[in-house]
Amino acid sequence: MKKMISFTAALALTASLAAAASAQEVTPATETTETETPSTISVSVDGNTNTDGTVSDNVYGEPIVAPGDGIDLPLLPLELNRVTYFYDAPNGTPFGALSPQYVSVTGDRVTDLNTGDVWVEIYTWKGLGWVNMGMM
Repeated sequence: MKKMISFTAALALTASLAAAASAQEVTPATETTETETPSTISVSVDGNTNTDGTVSDNVYGEPIVAPGDGIDLPLLPLELNRVTYFYDAPNGTPFGALSPQYVSVTGDRVTDLNTGDVWVEIYTWKGLGWVNMGMM
């Protein structure tokens, strides 16, 4: 096994030296004093056309969604009253425990139709986790 690794390393070193030796020589570019004249650019935004190549400050026009147009429902924190295990999925494997505290919820909620338990997704230091509301 050691001979094979040594042979592979020697072959790789030989291949890299061969690639470096066969590479094309780089010649420095010579400076040219020839300059190109810019062509006329026509920009049309919101019906305003500028032919001098400049763009007005108002490129996008008025915003479609103004601040305050969205519906932001603040999610209330969830209070844990005792040590609570959190799981990787509803009815999944527990991968941590939380002491009594307030935790932030993501807004995802699942109800188990067999048992009627409600599972809530929360943010944890290990990523997203699920807590069973009936076990709190």
